[in-house]
Amino acid sequence: MKFMKIRLKTRDKIAEEKKEKKRVARERRELINSFPRSKREKANAMLDELESFHKNMNRWGIYSFFFIALFFVSFGTGYVRLHPIFWVLAGIGIGGFAYTIGKTLIYSHRADRQKKKFRAFWLESQSKKVKE
Repeated sequence: MKFMKIRLKTRDKIAEEKKEKKRVARERRELINSFPRSKREKANAMLDELESFHKNMNRWGIYSFFFIALFFVSFGTGYVRLHPIFWVLAGIGIGGFAYTIGKTLIYSHRADRQKKKFRAFWLESQSKKVKE
């Protein structure tokens, strides 16, 4: 019986995810349609770029957690004193963490700039709509 409950929960969760995806797609379509026809393609491209920045930011953020965990596991257990291979692991952990945090911050900054550009583009297109 428990197996059936788990299966139903996963089906419900899958159905909720599908509804959420449809809702997000509908909201995006409505946002794109709020632009004048001549500017919809550019707005869609700007939204795609913003999404890619957010995906990259999240991906590099997850990698940074793996690297800092590697550092703490290799350094925090005390094995660093036993063998030089753990020095290498600790170095890779802290170096990888610094690199991935840097990439995360870069994509975060790019996403913020893109969001400001998109907001200005949207305001400009709305003001032109009112004038027409």
